[in-house]
Amino acid sequence: MKYRLFAVACTTMSFVLHGFFHGIGDTKTPMRMSPLTNVAMIFFTYTLTYGKLGFPEIGLTGAGLAVLIGEALGLIGCAYMYFIRLHPMYGTRRFTAVDGAEVRLIAAESGKLGVQELAMSGAMFVFTMFVTRLGTDALAANEIALNVMGLGFMPAFAFGATATILVGQELGREDPFRARRMGTDTAILGDLFLLALGAAEFVWGEEVARLYTSDPEVYHLAGRLIRISAFLQLFDGLLNYYAGGLRGLGDTGFLLRASLLLNWLVFIPLAYLLTFYFEGGSTGAWVSLYTFLALFAMSVLIRFYRTDWGSARVKQAGAVHH
Repeated sequence: MKYRLFAVACTTMSFVLHGFFHGIGDTKTPMRMSPLTNVAMIFFTYTLTYGKLGFPEIGLTGAGLAVLIGEALGLIGCAYMYFIRLHPMYGTRRFTAVDGAEVRLIAAESGKLGVQELAMSGAMFVFTMFVTRLGTDALAANEIALNVMGLGFMPAFAFGATATILVGQELGREDPFRARRMGTDTAILGDLFLLALGAAEFVWGEEVARLYTSDPEVYHLAGRLIRISAFLQLFDGLLNYYAGGLRGLGDTGFLLRASLLLNWLVFIPLAYLLTFYFEGGSTGAWVSLYTFLALFAMSVLIRFYRTDWGSARVKQAGAVHH
């Protein structure tokens, strides 16, 4: 456990540096650090857990240590890029005095985004509790379907991060209408990708589920959940893209309010009703999930286009900062 806690600390610091890289348009560095981190984790998990290639066999402790080594290597790589390679251009090793206004801005923005994610994580925890009460087959099918749908979620998350970067950069250049265009173009490209992926998942959903299990009850149900999600995941994509655009715009307060309202006043009650009261089972649970995602996606989409882009500016710690 202590190794994992240190690994979390390394991951957190790496995420901060990734945010800087994204802000300057350097997406290659995080991309390169990811395989370094994961390959190291895989290598040391194998060698330290089972005592291979001359390494000691230390079981689960080795697995935890492997995660720490991988995350630490990723952090070292990011720190090298930040403090060494980027110093001539950005002065990254130069000491600057702490600005109280900037600290308050950082705390406020990170706090709102953190609570937003906490609201979603908590709601998904309750959702999983509901599915667990349906039995082991339903739970297994749910996990398989979520795993397969992750094939769409991760690219959607990447397109959302791209929207944040591009919208923020164009606002920084004081070209708000081009910022809006960047958000729109990112959403179109992202949903074209998800549309193609969804078509494949709709056709081969059950075949993919069979790769996880030989239990007919589980893979039939998982296949049905995957087909339900195949095209409805377009809403998950829209949520990521336009929420990313709103983050680039600095409209994090709306994201927080929408997340709290829709997760806890719509998603959880609807999931309970469709799963148990109307006896929809796993299908009802997933219909409630995508109803929530559709409502959230539409709310951020409308917010994005109803923004007064003519007066949109980068959010700053104070009027004196440029």
